Amino acid sequence: MRVVFYGGRHFNNVYKLYEAFYTLYRGRGMAEMYVTDDFGAAELLISYGNAADLDVHSIPAPWLMHGRAAESRRRCALLESAPDMVVLLPGGRDVENMEAATAAAGVPIWDLRELPYVNLGDGTQIGEYEQPCDELLF
Repeated sequence: MRVVFYGGRHFNNVYKLYEAFYTLYRGRGMAEMYVTDDFGAAELLISYGNAADLDVHSIPAPWLMHGRAAESRRRCALLESAPDMVVLLPGGRDVENMEAATAAAGVPIWDLRELPYVNLGDGTQIGEYEQPCDELLF
């Protein structure tokens, strides 16, 4: 079974993510997985997949080549991998766009966007909201 994981850049609930991964790995026979090259859930999923000796593919978004169109190109590349299922993780508008593209392609979706974050000390979640970026690239 080939599975695409999308979203979860700021997701930190290691237990719930592993539970979902294990359900697909043991329960559904996942043998190949595609993830983004982002931090957060993608990093955890890559480590889980490598530990389980799966065929793991990390798909980057070519930001320098394509600018704002990079993320839509990555979504297309993920769907062109002919997945048997797409797992949606917590995220923003990009995850909603992936949901629409996946539904249009007729691929089954496992929606995990409601998974709870792990709240830290003061009740806020690190990375819960995007921080403004004011650094100059060049």
